[in-house]
Amino acid sequence: MKNLKQAIIECSGPDLEQRKHWYSPAAEAYNQVRPCYPDELIDRVFEVAKLSSNSTILEVGCGPATATTSFAAHAQISIDRHKVQICQRFVG
Repeated sequence: MKNLKQAIIECSGPDLEQRKHWYSPAAEAYNQVRPCYPDELIDRVFEVAKLSSNSTILEVGCGPATATTSFAAHAQISIDRHKVQICQRFVG
């Protein structure tokens, strides 16, 4: 079986490295103006999911961390650094 990174490169074309950071400037601008989630929404998520301030939430894809920071105000956030390192090996 092919190496995952090689398979992605083959499927995405030779300009993958060039396209890898296309959205970085947009993401930064978006993060600066994006409003936070309303507290009522976060409270509702905690209610529906039966979470408490003692709960630990596993963050698997925080993007610009808009929701992550809202959840962090109510519970502990766990980011598995080992899995982040594994992912970085595949995507550079």
